[in-house]
Parts: sequence; C-alpha cells; structure tokens
Amino acid sequence: MVLDIYKDSAGFYVRFDVKPARFYTQWFVRLLFWTGLQALGYFALQRLRANSFLLLQNIALGLLTLLLIRAPTIDSLYVFKSYGIQLSTTQGCLLLPEFLNERLFEVKTFIPSDDLVAMVINEGFEGLAVVFYMCIIAKRSRQLKIVFPVCSVVEQYMLNASY
Repeated sequence: MVLDIYKDSAGFYVRFDVKPARFYTQWFVRLLFWTGLQALGYFALQRLRANSFLLLQNIALGLLTLLLIRAPTIDSLYVFKSYGIQLSTTQGCLLLPEFLNERLFEVKTFIPSDDLVAMVINEGFEGLAVVFYMCIIAKRSRQLKIVFPVCSVVEQYMLNASY
C-alpha cells in the first residue's frame, strides 16, 4: 500500500489516499485481460458469421466486460478542520482516467465531528500475520467504519509521525 498525503494551502483539510503498492501494474494487467477478452469476443463473433449485428455485438461485449473489470481500489480519508471526516472509496472503470473515476464512481461517507467518538488503530490477525487497520467509531452507527482495510501504511505513518 502507498500512502499519499495532500494538505490544503489554507489549512482547511488534509487528505490521505491509499493505493495498492502495484496500482499501475494491476491496472495494466487488467487492461491486457480486457483487451484479450475483446479479441476473443471479436474472433468468436467472426467465426459465427453474425454479419448483421456484428458491430453492435462487439460494442455490447466491450461495454459488458468494461463494467465487470474494474480499476484497482483507492481509499481516501479527508479530515476537515472543525467539521468532521469523510471516507471515500473509488473503484471505477478501467479505461477512464483517475479524475473521471473519482467524479463518477467515488462513494463518499461524511461523519460530522459531533458524531465522531474515536478513531482507532488496531491490530488483528490475517492467517499467521499481524495486520493493522484503522476504523472509526460513530455515535449513531451500529458498525465500525473501516478506513483503510488491512494496511501496513498506517503503521509506517505512525512510526514516522512527529507529534
């Protein structure tokens, strides 16, 4: 996992983004897989000799596979001074650039500072390994909101943080 930290020049908010360590490698492998599916679908439709709707079938197959093969997930935490925090997860379409995926496919959850009870960094077990995760406890919520699922970045950030 890779942690990026963005600060507003006015000091209004701080944003923490977490991407997979091999984000672009995963994206490229998924793009190659999508391209292979397109070629396979094209040759299968050519073999069936479906002349009348060949183009329409290719477009439908391309859109279907594009919806099924998603870009790698990006998790974000926004801390707004005096207002609260916002969690967001982006997992958009493979061929769209990141800024369009953020605009179209970002799922946001805002927690006002009045509802915020605590942010907890805890450790758990995954197989035989100890992993760290960050979660938020809100007043009117029955579930913990997990900010960064199983993330070694949280531990690294805490070790390097200056208080």
